[in-house]
Parts: sequence; C-alpha cells; structure tokens
Amino acid sequence: MTVTADQDRRVVAIFKDEGAYIVAPGQLIAKVGDEVCFQNLTGISVTIRFPNKELFERDELTLDPGEDKPEELRNPQAGGYSYNVYCDGKEKEAHASMPRVIVYRKLA
Repeated sequence: MTVTADQDRRVVAIFKDEGAYIVAPGQLIAKVGDEVCFQNLTGISVTIRFPNKELFERDELTLDPGEDKPEELRNPQAGGYSYNVYCDGKEKEAHASMPRVIVYRKLA
C-alpha cells in the first residue's frame, strides 16, 4: 500500500539508514481531524509508544515490516505530544531525538 501526504493526511516514515533507525519527520505538525499514517520501511517489526493516550486514543501501535497504519487525530488538545519508536522489539530506539506530533487548533 502506498500512502502519500495530502491536505488532511500526514506521513511519518520509519526507516533504516546506515545501520540507524530513523523517524522522519522528527516533528510533525497537524490539526485535529488530520490522519497520520505511520509507514514501517525498516524490514522488521516496529512498536510506537504514545505516553499521552489522548493523541490517538491508544498508547501503543505495532507495525509489521512494510505495513502502513493510518491513525486519526480525533480530539487531542492543542500542543506537543512526544512518542517513542522501538525497533527489534524494545531493544533499539529509532533516532529523531524524541519525535513529536504538534497539534494546532483549526482557525475559524
């Protein structure tokens, strides 16, 4: 399944580059109602942990190799939400310092 970014869909890619696991973009800006699609391009299973369950109404998301999973920003408050991406079970954390989703309010 190929997913592309558009006006209401944001894409976060998790991939391997020169031996390191990377999350790109490290900071994603979106609004309530947008869909964020997480793409696993690593070739191994990936687990994403959301410390604040308010962001996607879940605290964990697992992606198989090559899998894309869209998640809707249903109703989080405006602000920044950090999350962690683990590859190889919970042994290796993907780089992007601490990736974040920054949610803004829709302007009237």
